[in-house]
Parts: sequence; C-alpha cells; structure tokens
Amino acid sequence: MTNKIEVYTDGACSNNQEVEKSIGGWAYYLSYKGHVKKGAGRVVKTTNNRMEITAIINALKQMKRYDIKTLVYTDSQYVIGTVTLGWKKNKNEDLWEELFREIEKFTDIEFLKVKGHANDKLNNLVDEMAVNQTKEI
Repeated sequence: MTNKIEVYTDGACSNNQEVEKSIGGWAYYLSYKGHVKKGAGRVVKTTNNRMEITAIINALKQMKRYDIKTLVYTDSQYVIGTVTLGWKKNKNEDLWEELFREIEKFTDIEFLKVKGHANDKLNNLVDEMAVNQTKEI
C-alpha cells in the first residue's frame, strides 16, 4: 500500500434554485492503508455549491496528520477551478476561507476532478450518501 490518503467528497441539493425550500447534503469517504472513515450531513436553505465545499471541509477536518500525501477527488468543477486555477470567489466566501485554512495545514494535498455519475465507484458512493441527506425525514 502506498502512503497516501484518498478523499472522495460530494454535495447535493434539492430545490437548488429555491434556497428557502432547499435541503442540502454533503458526504465524504476517507481511505488510508485499508482504514475507511465516512461521514455525511444535511443543511437546509443552502445550495449545491455550498454543499460541495462543505463536504471537503468536513473531510479535511477528520485528518489526524497533515504530512501524508492527500488526494481529494471531487466532481465539482466549481471547487477544482477555484482551488487549483484561482477562479474568482464571487459567493460562499465564508466557506472558501474555511476551506483554504484547512488546505494550508497540509504539506502535500492535491485536488483531482472525477466525472460525476460515471463509473467511479467511490464517487458514486459519496453521491448517494449526499443525496440521501437531502430527502425529507
């Protein structure tokens, strides 16, 4: 096994266009040397983009060590563009600040884009976990 942490994250939101009625979900899957940790949560009155960022923040907060190569897989072009390409942060500044504070803790972290709703088993898993959080209880 290689010495790296793999992180899969996803966000989802029902009624994304009507924030007052929206229910968001986020999820993560962490894997390191055969050990797995999963988490998910729900937020009301939110957007899909906020859930994508929230998923990564919550995943990174689970880390106990910051000196191990960490690969973060996301299907969010919004996140990839903002983190790796320096896209302008027009919205969600509170979450971007929190995310970049978490990222700064790592000595070697890389963000990788995966195709959503494709054949990536772990991306599909976190998608399902996030979507389940958006369903009415």
